[in-house]
Amino acid sequence: MYKSGTLRAFGRLHSEVNKKAHKGAAFLVWHRVFLTHFEEEMRKIDPSVSLPYWDSSADFYIAKPTESVVWSDCFMGSGNGAISGYFENFYGTHYSYITRNASRDCKGKLISLDDVNKLLQFCHFKVCLQG
Repeated sequence: MYKSGTLRAFGRLHSEVNKKAHKGAAFLVWHRVFLTHFEEEMRKIDPSVSLPYWDSSADFYIAKPTESVVWSDCFMGSGNGAISGYFENFYGTHYSYITRNASRDCKGKLISLDDVNKLLQFCHFKVCLQG
C-alpha cells in the first residue's frame, strides 16, 4: 500500500476531513467506514488481514459511554489526556503522543445494535462508495 501510494491517499483523506470527522456526532460512524475501506484495500494484498475494532453497540446500555472498557488501561487508557495502557507512548501526527478528550460529562448514547441493523438495511458499503 505504501509503494502504490494508497497508504498516502488514506492519510491525505483523513487529514483533509480531520476537523469535521473528529468534532461531531459522525466521529465513530465516519471512522468505521474509513477503516472498513482501509481494511478492504489491505485485503487486496493479503486476504487474511483483518483490523480489530471496538463494537460500540456493545456499550450502548452503559449510562456513560466514557466508562466503556475501551477507556481502561487494557486498551486506550483514560479518555482524557495522554493515552495510557497498551497504546501508551504511541505517536500521532507531528511526532506528538496520542491524546484523547472524551468528555466525562458526555450525555450522549452510543449507536445501538438495532441502529446498526437499520443502517445495514439502508445502504451496502460498496454501493454507497460508488455513489
